[in-house]
Amino acid sequence: MAGEIWTNGGNTELEAWVAGQSRRVIVRREAIDGYLRSHPNEGAAMSAADRREFVRLHLREIIEAANRKLAATSETAHIVKIESGEL
Repeated sequence: MAGEIWTNGGNTELEAWVAGQSRRVIVRREAIDGYLRSHPNEGAAMSAADRREFVRLHLREIIEAANRKLAATSETAHIVKIESGEL
């Protein structure tokens, strides 16, 4: 489950169902840039609208990354930040 996707500075954010509860997921610009470097046809220079669309199109990978991060840290966190190299 994911609702609205928005940008806040260099972050792209959403509310999503992660590890059994609704959490805010923050995807850092660096995480998106790192992912795109491994997919050169996509290009790394993205506007805020492009980043929102990227998150919408890659929601499965983002939720999986959030689940991995929670499993490795604290499952009680209400905010999960996806950093460079975690996507």
